[in-house]
Amino acid sequence: CPNSGTPTGDYFALGFYNRIGTGSWTHLGFYSSSSNGIVSKITQSGDYLQLSDSRLKTNIENLEDTYQDVLKLNPVTYNVNNHTDLSYGFLAQELKEIFPEMVSHIKNDHEDQYMVNYHQLIPILTAAIQEQHDVLQKQKEQRLQNEKELDKIEKKAVALGYKKS
Repeated sequence: CPNSGTPTGDYFALGFYNRIGTGSWTHLGFYSSSSNGIVSKITQSGDYLQLSDSRLKTNIENLEDTYQDVLKLNPVTYNVNNHTDLSYGFLAQELKEIFPEMVSHIKNDHEDQYMVNYHQLIPILTAAIQEQHDVLQKQKEQRLQNEKELDKIEKKAVALGYKKS
């Protein structure tokens, strides 16, 4: 993206690209020299996309045991300062206690502030849903097995002369 010569060392740049006809740009791109290209972009329609190519990832591990951590999350509604628009989210200081890697701390001239990377919650929540699904499936299988056993017991009882009431 940078078109003012070739920078040396690591760099991060911001640029517009994908020109349509004679005038408009369709994306706002974020470029990084360490990933050798686009790391994220915002489309004209407002979609935010992040680089997620498996060929560029190392140390890949499946998420496990996320359900208990998800139960600790405290989703809230809130207004930012004096704005009237209702927002949904988490309090960064609380989230930091559970998932510290999702919270960034910045200092400005007046105070410390915290920011949340909400995109990182998606795989955590997905894994928790999958864990809960597995539990429900096991319970369903156990219930079906119990029903079969009960049916066998009832048939034996009828064969011995017991009647259902």
